[in-house]
Amino acid sequence: MGDLIGSHLVITPSADRRFSMDAFAALPSSHLMIALLELDVTRASEAVEAMRARGERVSLFAFLVQAIAATIAEHPEMNLVRHGDRFVRFDDVDVSVPVEVRTAEGHFPRPVVLRRAQHLSAPE
Repeated sequence: MGDLIGSHLVITPSADRRFSMDAFAALPSSHLMIALLELDVTRASEAVEAMRARGERVSLFAFLVQAIAATIAEHPEMNLVRHGDRFVRFDDVDVSVPVEVRTAEGHFPRPVVLRRAQHLSAPE
């Protein structure tokens, strides 16, 4: 099954689910769908400001990444990836975030993976 990082569970879907997976796989590939969301971040911003008032270095982005990681950890069914005809559910939540890197040629995004993000605080 290849190398998988971290503790995980391999789930074999039911015959009906495998049939659906095969039916979707047989369809022609479609375009990437992009969504624009509007969210009220008032309470999150207040929490970040309270953390900053305590002397913690934290950004709204870091706070939101930590909140998403904690939420996914509470709902492990959202932490599945398809691997062939099976699903793999990881015990840990790894989050990939872009970090801007400066080079002589300019600024570029570099993905950084935050391993076990559900155990990290927003400042971390």
